[in-house]
Parts: sequence; C-alpha cells; structure tokens
Amino acid sequence: MAFKDTLRVRPLSSIQEAKAAPLAKKIALIAQTTQKVETFCQVAAILRQKAEDFVSYNTICKHTRLNQEATKELAATVDAMIVIGGYNSSNTKK
Repeated sequence: MAFKDTLRVRPLSSIQEAKAAPLAKKIALIAQTTQKVETFCQVAAILRQKAEDFVSYNTICKHTRLNQEATKELAATVDAMIVIGGYNSSNTKK
C-alpha cells in the first residue's frame, strides 16, 4: 500500500502542542496506552476543530485508567505520596 506524499505523522505530548499543530483537512488521533484520559479528550477537542475530517482512537488501557484514578483519589487524602517505579516508565510518571 502506497502512502500519499501528504501523509504526516506528528507525535503530540501536550495540549500546547495540539494547539500549535497546523491545520489539516484530515486528522487521525491515536492515544498512547498510558496517556491520561483527560489529556486525550482535550487534545481530541482541539484537533477536531482544526480538521474537516477527524477520527480518534482511544487505546488507553482500562487498567492504566483505573490506576490513574485511584492514585488521584489517594493523593487527595494524604500529605505526601511516594511512587515507586522505573525512572523511564511512562506509567510511573503518570
């Protein structure tokens, strides 16, 4: 399958990058499995306004989402929280 010369892949890591992304006729958004759901939804809303044709695929795994929600709830009830995990782990950082 041949791709058209106009195909562009642009990894985005923030809402600010979505705002700065150029206009396009067609945009597809695919989430990294460890991305925050809130960020994914905000980026999708921004990109939807920039495209004539927009489609998104939320591939954020349920387990990651549940862990993020539980961590957020726990953090609201304590003075300090220590997260133990790999230094380069996306799951640990989020």
